[in-house]
Amino acid sequence: MRNVLTHHLRHFFLVLLLLAFSFGPMSAKAAGPIMHAYLGLKWLAVFAPDYDENAKREFILGTLFPDIRYIGNIPRSKTHLKNISLVNIAKEQSPFIQGMQFHSYVDNMRFYFLKHHAIQKNIDKLPNKHKSIFIKLIEDQILFEQQNSWHTIKKYLVDPCDGEKNFDLDIATLTKWHLGLTYYFSALPSTILSQISMFNKGILMLDAPTVNAWSISIKEYASDEAFNQYISDLVKYFDEKLSSEKPSLAR
Repeated sequence: MRNVLTHHLRHFFLVLLLLAFSFGPMSAKAAGPIMHAYLGLKWLAVFAPDYDENAKREFILGTLFPDIRYIGNIPRSKTHLKNISLVNIAKEQSPFIQGMQFHSYVDNMRFYFLKHHAIQKNIDKLPNKHKSIFIKLIEDQILFEQQNSWHTIKKYLVDPCDGEKNFDLDIATLTKWHLGLTYYFSALPSTILSQISMFNKGILMLDAPTVNAWSISIKEYASDEAFNQYISDLVKYFDEKLSSEKPSLAR
């Protein structure tokens, strides 16, 4: 039983690291899946309040989809779109493509905001090794506790949607993707790391001591006033962007 559980936990975290926290040259620019879904729900509330449940599902799965390229053979140019604005997204007819566009918008917006926020002084003090992953885990840890709709996201993840099936991916890859995300939206990042650390195992380039240390330190940083202020400011900045762009669509 222990071996089976170990296998499932290792499989989950392998998928998680590959798809959610990229290790390529663009990794510092990307948001984590919880931030993408958290802000995606806000976009739906402002720009698409009349969407039915299926359209909402297509949008959310679309905004999570681009990072599947880490486990699927899809070039980044097909999943991460350039020169995206909130107006562009609102004018798109496909909820799934809207979600994909929104993913790129959030990555760029978050990168710009983080780069210019006072939290950089705190981030500069963090160890350089895997810093970008650590920051995204802190962000997702804070946002996870601010939203009670994760059961809805997990419901959306039960099966692949039509938009995902339009890409040249086999069902095994899509299933692995949905399984990994379902695990991720089921618990705090610190809790997931704590579960992994019970088996004294390292995951990819994270050795066992790092996994154990992060399971504690992520929780501590997520309780830090400065990091909470950063998240509060980021969400406020995003809300203001939504409010300022919405009137322009009516003109």
